[in-house]
Amino acid sequence: MFRYQSIEPLNLLDNQPAHFRIDHHPLISEESFANTNWKLVIFVPRELINSHSFLYQPLGQILAAIFILFLAVIALLGASITVQQKIRKQKDQQQLAILAHQACIDALTGTNNRRNFYELGAKEFKQAQRQQTPLAALMLDADYFKKVNDTYAHAVGDLVLIDLAQTLISTLREVDLLGRVGGEEFAVLLPHTALDKALEVAERLREALAARKVPLPEGGTLSFTVSIGLAMLTPEDKNLDKLFQKADLALYQAKEQGRNRVIGYQEETAQLSHK
Repeated sequence: MFRYQSIEPLNLLDNQPAHFRIDHHPLISEESFANTNWKLVIFVPRELINSHSFLYQPLGQILAAIFILFLAVIALLGASITVQQKIRKQKDQQQLAILAHQACIDALTGTNNRRNFYELGAKEFKQAQRQQTPLAALMLDADYFKKVNDTYAHAVGDLVLIDLAQTLISTLREVDLLGRVGGEEFAVLLPHTALDKALEVAERLREALAARKVPLPEGGTLSFTVSIGLAMLTPEDKNLDKLFQKADLALYQAKEQGRNRVIGYQEETAQLSHK
């Protein structure tokens, strides 16, 4: 280490005796008299510094080690607390996601429950109205489902509903909206689907479900059918409930005509349904 210090070994200015002043030394210039400030450079060896440093003393080294260890412990505790907070936050978020999922999904079939279906359906309804695109609504109901429960008990009835829902999910498109809105009743929205295509989809669903054979716990299989009512969005439909009322009337007509069939809503369907 180098240490610097300003000194004045030859101060020839006014604070010196008269015989040193500039007026008594005409051969020395004024600049020379002014240039009397020197820099004294002192070299301090490292060994000398270390010999006087507290950190190089045994007690100082012990205290320094304790201080470093203390900082390490504090840092470790801080990191541990941060990790625990992140883990707790992730668990809370996962729990909230699970609760939100449970609030929106039917526990038995894994489809949208009634409330969530109508919330999502209302958005599809408004979008179809705004963009003036076709929107088809289907109401499906398992035929003679009460007889299934009475004959095989509710556990087998649950198996039928699960199989029904999984068949619907695998047959419909990803953009289609599916929900369980009643005991054995399901609703479907088909965005951007004209009447002829909607009838094809409904018939395909009916055929796929009629071909299903649900395995029974004690052996054997159980077959079932569904009735489907179809309605298309029209300018007269002011809300989603009105659209599904029409689909429900068509479903009622399908039941009246013998079940296991697809019926599209018409004005005469509505009249017959009220008889």
